[in-house]
Amino acid sequence: MPRMLYIPKLIKELHLNDTLLFFSFSGSSWKLRDYSEGFESVVLHSANSGYSVQEIRDMAIQDLPAIPKHKYTEIAFWEKETKRLNQKYLRHYTEDQKPDEQDGEIPDYKSSDIQPGESWVLGYSERGIVNALLYEIQKSKNSNQLIKILLEHATFPYREKIDFNISTAEILIEQSFSDFGDADIVFLLNTGRHKITVFAEAKVKPSQMPVWKIKDEFDKFVTGTTTKLSSSNLFTQLYHKLRMINALSKGGLTSLKNGVPFPICSSMALRKIGSNPVVIRAIKKVSHYLEDTYFLAIIPDTPSNLEDFFINDLEQSRVANLPEWNFNSLGYLAWSDIMNFCIDQKLENTQRVFEFNKGQIF
Repeated sequence: MPRMLYIPKLIKELHLNDTLLFFSFSGSSWKLRDYSEGFESVVLHSANSGYSVQEIRDMAIQDLPAIPKHKYTEIAFWEKETKRLNQKYLRHYTEDQKPDEQDGEIPDYKSSDIQPGESWVLGYSERGIVNALLYEIQKSKNSNQLIKILLEHATFPYREKIDFNISTAEILIEQSFSDFGDADIVFLLNTGRHKITVFAEAKVKPSQMPVWKIKDEFDKFVTGTTTKLSSSNLFTQLYHKLRMINALSKGGLTSLKNGVPFPICSSMALRKIGSNPVVIRAIKKVSHYLEDTYFLAIIPDTPSNLEDFFINDLEQSRVANLPEWNFNSLGYLAWSDIMNFCIDQKLENTQRVFEFNKGQIF
């Protein structure tokens, strides 16, 4: 399978633009192609160098999957894809830096930094950061523009480019939907042409956990479909929201009150919206934003792992026993990208909360 590689050593030696290179290989034969200038340029290949396939990959400080369904001859596509990946992965790197994929550097905020008359609110874990982020955005003079920029950091690999030019926005935080579970964030967005909903579920890497991998989370979900699904699993939570939205779209509030049947692997055979007045108000709000619905995973894995998982593992997965399961509207956003967004947009309060939770988020 082809890869997109960032190899500063070769870029410097070959006097190339600072760019990811398309790497195709078969056996011991390989080629490196540069599409960044709008045409295909074979910059190096196995016949004119002494490097092996593994040596080329070992030199790379970014090694990303290339979308396999597009051939290397599709120059217009690969020019666009190269520029997209360059913007996403290379903007913070220098030639002699190896990235740790937590690109930005947040100042070490100390209590002694608080100025007279100031007060800081430092929330714990993902809930603390979500609250800090969204309230700081809401209080800014260009809040809708910031929401747009934040959501444009997300990747929805199975959808065309989404219009996040927002006229108005309502955001629900930690909203209960009764038997369908809580939603960490619900974005209700009016673009002036469409009314759309984005459900976001956030996961973190607790300090006692050495690493959090999205593939491990998905494997647990697949295993649960043959035994019992865990209600704390990211994909289970997103599946519950998907079924809720499908029922609301087809049968309105009545269908949610009557109940949506779930398969035997679910912890509940019938899930209902209940009668809590706040929950009913929330679902009625959502019902006005159903022209398009997206499901966003905010997660502590690295951007390159996420891209690899969505292009390879998820797209080729088969999940049995789950009515209406699909991932066409599923997207992802790494916590490291949110942190960099806060740095870029100078959201100082949220940066303080990230610093306070260092080691607990990603």
